[in-house]
Amino acid sequence: MITKGQSEIKRWTRALYSGGYIGTRAYLKAFINEPWKSQRLVLLQMERYPLFQGGRDTPFNTLSRNSFTALSNVQTLILTSQRYTPSDASLVQLWTVLNDAFPLLHTLSIGATHLMATGGISRVTWDHLRIIDLDGTSVPWYVEFPALRHASFGWVSTADINDKLTKLRSLESLLCRNFYVSANTGFKWNAVPHLKLLGVPHPQIHNIPKPPSDHPLRHLRIHLESVPNYKRFSLPYMQPNRFEWLAKTLKQFPNVSRFTINLGWWQRPDIEWAKEGVDETKLTRLGIYIGHSADLSDRCRIIVIRRLPTETSTEPPSHSSSLVVRKWLTRRLHF
Repeated sequence: MITKGQSEIKRWTRALYSGGYIGTRAYLKAFINEPWKSQRLVLLQMERYPLFQGGRDTPFNTLSRNSFTALSNVQTLILTSQRYTPSDASLVQLWTVLNDAFPLLHTLSIGATHLMATGGISRVTWDHLRIIDLDGTSVPWYVEFPALRHASFGWVSTADINDKLTKLRSLESLLCRNFYVSANTGFKWNAVPHLKLLGVPHPQIHNIPKPPSDHPLRHLRIHLESVPNYKRFSLPYMQPNRFEWLAKTLKQFPNVSRFTINLGWWQRPDIEWAKEGVDETKLTRLGIYIGHSADLSDRCRIIVIRRLPTETSTEPPSHSSSLVVRKWLTRRLHF
């Protein structure tokens, strides 16, 4: 149980995580009773579930009403979700309330579903927001982010990119947990002229056209999803564990120098081009090497693929021994 002392905000505190239901209530009380202490906070992380419980006068409303005096300097707001929560569509003017409550916000992360249509039809503009993480929902309606540079959404379609995200002329990274190519709208690179990082699931990667030679995209993040049984005997270039698929992907994105592959449910020994003891000459023929790999958890395995230096870059010693090349790469390039 959280006591008064545990919920006290120290004078040196700049970042705060409120914890669960009891902690959230305790810190809300501290915000109201001692607002001069919480004014030092620049990062605030709270659990969504206790914030939106309690009928009309929820803790979220209390937080919003007192944010101007107690949380006026918060620049990063994280509303996490550790349990299932229903749609937030009933939260009236959520985006407007958040924007008014935290005018200096430049980073916003909300663990939620169905936030797209939340907030009615009143358009709101977030002038300073540069980073947004809505990993469980789509691009929100009636919300403008003119300064946005980095975005992560749960669902993104080519229609979203061409109709909504094309207005974000400073967008540099876009991560899509789910990505859809609309029937009447293809992917247009001129809609994201400054994009350097793109993340999409592997089934859609070859539905994206080859970028123009002068496009700044340099980093591709691909999530390998499970392959349905009826597709397991499809052509090799459609199977992400095969060299043919990797070769096709490399050819499609010639200017991308780094490929971060999230194996998802795949086991590394099932991946031809990443398993232990792989024939390195096959990787060399493709102009790549495995730069780094890590098991972040039982279900999250990351492999980073980089291109070998070209004639225009600093070359390793001209020896045929793969050991020499490997040592040079170890010294020169790191994850």
